[in-house]
Amino acid sequence: MCQGWKIEKWETPLSAVSNPAFESLIQDKEALKINIRGDNDKKSLFIFDSHCPAYKSIDETYKTKLWSYLDETDQRFGSTFTVKNSSWLKQYQEPEFLTRIVPDLKHYVICTTNNIIEILTDKKPQIIESNS
Repeated sequence: MCQGWKIEKWETPLSAVSNPAFESLIQDKEALKINIRGDNDKKSLFIFDSHCPAYKSIDETYKTKLWSYLDETDQRFGSTFTVKNSSWLKQYQEPEFLTRIVPDLKHYVICTTNNIIEILTDKKPQIIESNS
């Protein structure tokens, strides 16, 4: 699953938050919206409004190998990061038609205390911060 991943830090308001909490994930015809609560009940709304061919939200308890791998390879960079050379990303780069539609797909990861959300998209999301 995560073997061979090369992690790059993705600077967001949640990067240094130790226990961000998943609030919601909504996909409508305009965007994928992910709401996360950070320190002092500050919220960060991630809006992926470009081509987003795939995303997944997995209960954090099923990703314990990820934490071990990141620690073993000295790649634990915080709660948000991107993944180079992930097998999931490669699956979506295989169909030639998809690489023509979305040529620069990236694998984004948002880790929370209860979920790990992975998104494939070609652009960084808009991030809106607010107080509860």
